[in-house]
Amino acid sequence: MNPFKKSNGIKKQVNLDNFTLNFVIVILAAIIGILVMTGIYFIVAGVSSSSNDIADGGNSIQASADADYPFKQDISIPSPDYAEDSAIISGIHSPYAVLIDVTDNKIIASKASTAEIYPASMTKVMSLIVIFENLKSEDSLNDKLTVTQEYYDRKVAEQHSGDIITVGKEYTVKDMIYNLILKSDGIAAMALADYVAGSESAFVDLMNEKAAELGLEKTQFKNPTGMHEKYHLTTAKDMAVIMMYAMKNPFCAEVLSAMSHTNSDGTAIYHATLVSRLNNDRAAYKISPNTVNVTAAKSGWAGSESGHCLVTFAEGKNGHKYILVTAKAETSALVLEDMLSIYNDYAK
Repeated sequence: MNPFKKSNGIKKQVNLDNFTLNFVIVILAAIIGILVMTGIYFIVAGVSSSSNDIADGGNSIQASADADYPFKQDISIPSPDYAEDSAIISGIHSPYAVLIDVTDNKIIASKASTAEIYPASMTKVMSLIVIFENLKSEDSLNDKLTVTQEYYDRKVAEQHSGDIITVGKEYTVKDMIYNLILKSDGIAAMALADYVAGSESAFVDLMNEKAAELGLEKTQFKNPTGMHEKYHLTTAKDMAVIMMYAMKNPFCAEVLSAMSHTNSDGTAIYHATLVSRLNNDRAAYKISPNTVNVTAAKSGWAGSESGHCLVTFAEGKNGHKYILVTAKAETSALVLEDMLSIYNDYAK
């Protein structure tokens, strides 16, 4: 039946039977459904685009969280700008440095902060981020990893740091994570890279994906340990952003701030920088930052190419939080002296 049929050229009143009425309703509902779904698509696409926007000038850098990975946080960090009265750091031994007031998100002092540097074991801060963000469950921390002879041989050949982990023993993932940071252990870095990504090269891909996500255009990783390679590069500013991101993740921050850890076999380890170097050397040099308390750190050295590097997180008595990176000092004592000097002079 045609509801719009004419007879003798005269229009008749339109009468809709039940079948036709239901048909029209179904068509209208389908059209409305399509319009609603289209609108939702563009809204979601817009949010996704915004959340992945990587920009300078104080715009947010959004890292989206995946609910299936419990240690991955939904972290948004701003890219720090230079303060109007930003100082050029002088009178230090390190040729590269940057001090960021995290609270104000401003670079308050710097020295060649965007020049390329070799990060050495500061690299392990990014390794820590990638490890945590790719653990699939909280139970993953209890998984066991066996130290192979291959790992040990590489450690010796490449002269990695770390002196606790031994061949043939099993360690939990959690133990390995703490050894990675507190002892800067190269075996832990290799074992965790294989565990998380299946191979070291695949893990390095994840590290570089994270660097790109954070907008670090001058950062490129070639390994998870920080051993010297020609194109394993970052800048003082980029390294500070990596540390800022890590300290906003409570799991990473807990490890970077830990003074000690007891492995599952009962072996106690201590933070090589916070305990062995910072506390002892501060007393030896009688230099004390009156304005800040350093609560997290990662040092690095990979030969003369990198020199001695240090990234630290500090809390000021003024309520502000700071991140400082120094690089390529000639000795570990000088890099520490530079750290204390910069905090004293510029963290006001």
